[in-house]
Amino acid sequence: MNGINVTIQTYIKARWNPPALDDTVTCARKRFKQKKLRCMAVKKLCMMVKLSHVALGCTGASMVICLNAIALPYWFYAKKSSQEGMSIIYHGLWTTCHEFEARDQAKYLNCNTIARNRGSSYIATTRRLELTGLILVSIAAITGSYGLVAFTRNTAVQFIAGGVAVTAGNFMFVGAIIFAEKTKGLEAKGATLHVGFVFAILAGVLAVIGGSLFVAGRSD
Repeated sequence: MNGINVTIQTYIKARWNPPALDDTVTCARKRFKQKKLRCMAVKKLCMMVKLSHVALGCTGASMVICLNAIALPYWFYAKKSSQEGMSIIYHGLWTTCHEFEARDQAKYLNCNTIARNRGSSYIATTRRLELTGLILVSIAAITGSYGLVAFTRNTAVQFIAGGVAVTAGNFMFVGAIIFAEKTKGLEAKGATLHVGFVFAILAGVLAVIGGSLFVAGRSD
């Protein structure tokens, strides 16, 4: 009877081996841990790509808006009415215009190019700063595009693009602030800062956001 019990116990151990079950559980845990690590890596990589694409879109939009800000003749806008008619003066970074509408509905428009040799004027200073910002944000966009196309894990590419974009945004801000400071106090005379100034501020904001996202989206 004892021999039969020993045989049954040996058979049961052969069919159900606890050490083998432990090995199976350990392997399953290892596979689950590896799968979890792979999923985390994929999520991190997707997040990096998403941030980089958003950053590229911000720097590209900043470049286009800054270009429009530089080209538009509407940074300063002043309107004044008199007995003779309505007088409108507006200028940007390159041209200044005087528009006059008489009471008899006749209109006159005279535009002149702002001299480039006015190096001491606030307009020339703003122009240089905005052009520098445009060049830098273009470099940032090109560098960021290279990083996305090459899909390199070198963090230097996106870090450089981010730093250049933030610097470009600061140049745009400084140019707009100088222009605003020099035209301060003219609001009482009916003068206002116009769309060119707003575009310059918006371009600077987008450049800083894009640069920050380039740095945040870089791979480890």
